[in-house]
Amino acid sequence: MKKLISLFIILSAIFVHAEAFAIGNPEVDSIVIGAIRQVHNEDFLEGIETFKELIEISPGTPMPYFYIAATYLCLINEYRNPEYRDDFEAYIDSAVTLGEKRAEDKVGTDEDYFYYGAALGYRGIYKSDQGDWWGAFKDGARARGKLEKALEIDSTNYDVYYGLGSYDYWRSAKTKVLWWLPFFSDRREQGIEYMWKAVEKGKYSPNECLYALVRVYHNEKDFEKMFDVWYKYLESINPNDPYAFWWLGDGYAQLGQWGNSEDIYRRLLQAIKDSHYYHPNAEVELRYLIALAQFNQNNLEAAVSNLEEGIKLEEKIVDYHDAPEYLKKSKELLDKIEKRQR
Repeated sequence: MKKLISLFIILSAIFVHAEAFAIGNPEVDSIVIGAIRQVHNEDFLEGIETFKELIEISPGTPMPYFYIAATYLCLINEYRNPEYRDDFEAYIDSAVTLGEKRAEDKVGTDEDYFYYGAALGYRGIYKSDQGDWWGAFKDGARARGKLEKALEIDSTNYDVYYGLGSYDYWRSAKTKVLWWLPFFSDRREQGIEYMWKAVEKGKYSPNECLYALVRVYHNEKDFEKMFDVWYKYLESINPNDPYAFWWLGDGYAQLGQWGNSEDIYRRLLQAIKDSHYYHPNAEVELRYLIALAQFNQNNLEAAVSNLEEGIKLEEKIVDYHDAPEYLKKSKELLDKIEKRQR
C-alpha cells in the first residue's frame, strides 16, 4: 500500500463487526451498535450523526469523540479522501483533551483510559501520514501508557491487548535500525502474540484485531498468513471491504499473482467509484495499480486505457498521501509501454 505506515498503530479498521466496542449501558450499546452498522455499510456520515447522540449521554468523556474521529479517519484512508481532515483533527483533539482531563481529575475509568489511549494512537497515525514523525512518536509513547493504565484498572479487559500489541509490533517494525539500543528492541513477536490474545479473549475487539493482523502480516511479507486471516475469518463479514482490499491486492502483486491482484483492485475501484465518498486520488492510484497488473500480464492495450483514464484526473487530485507520486508513475509506465509498442 502506498501511504505511510504509522509507527504507532493502536487500532485499525475498528468498524467491522456490529457488536464492536459496545459499552455495557443498554442505551449506549444501542447507539454504538447502530452507528457501527451504518459505518459497516459505508454510511460514514450517517454513522457520525448517530455517534453524536453519545455526546449528551456520556458528557465529558473521550468515547464519543473518539468514535466520530475514528469514523472520519476510516473514510479518509479507505477512500483516499482528504476533504474530511479538519473534521478528524477537531474530534481527535477533543477526545485527547477530554481523556487528559478525566485522568487529571482522577475520575478516569478503564474505558476512559482505553479511549484516551486509542485517540492518541489515531492521532499518531495521522501525524505520521503528514510526515510529523516526532509528533507521532510522542503520541504513540503516551498512548501505550494510557492503555497500560486501562489494564491496570481492569486486568480482564483483554481488548486492551489489541492496542498494546499493535503498538509493540509497529514501534519495533519501524525502528529496526535502532534495535541495538536498549529501548528499541525487537518486540514484533510479542506484539503479534498480544494481538492474538485479544482475538481469542477480547470481548469487543476480535474481528477488529484480525483486520489489523492483515496489515501486520502484509508488512511481514507473510502473505500466506495474511490470506488465511482474510479468507478464514473476515471475508464473510464484508467480502468487498475496501480496507482489506488495499492490502490483499498488493500482497498478490508482490507474489507475482497479477491476475488476482488485478481482480482485487478492479473490485476496489468499482466500490470506490460507486460511493459518494469517491475522490479522484483513489482512482488515480488504483488505475495505476490495475495497469501495472495488466502490464505484467502483457495486456498492454488495457493497461494503456487505465493509465490514460487516471492521467485525465491530474487537475482534480489533491496533494495528499501519494496521489502525485501515482500520477508520476502512471506517466512513466505509459511512456514505457508506448516505447515498447513502437
